[in-house]
Amino acid sequence: DHAPLTQLYRKAREIKGIKKILISSGLRYDLAVLNPEYVRELVTHHVGGYLKIAPEHTEENALSKMMKPGIGAYDRFKQMFERFSKEAGKEQYLIPYFIAAHPGTTDVD
Repeated sequence: DHAPLTQLYRKAREIKGIKKILISSGLRYDLAVLNPEYVRELVTHHVGGYLKIAPEHTEENALSKMMKPGIGAYDRFKQMFERFSKEAGKEQYLIPYFIAAHPGTTDVD
């Protein structure tokens, strides 16, 4: 449940003297997609142009060895990120990072 975090972001934005609170990485996008209100708050008010996230791979075999969600979660988050950025009139970008040759993966992965 991202409701407490969303409320914290909103309260922090109201503090006198605070210009911006920016999140640039460290986001669990697979959990964030479960709460569109949180993603909207994040994208509208707390991304400074770029947000780094870690899908780490595209193949199910590799992702399962990393204990990461399927690439579909990344695709859903990307879609939400782009939609909310457009609605906010902001040009913002996701920067995904990937891992090659993770232990247990094959050349096919």
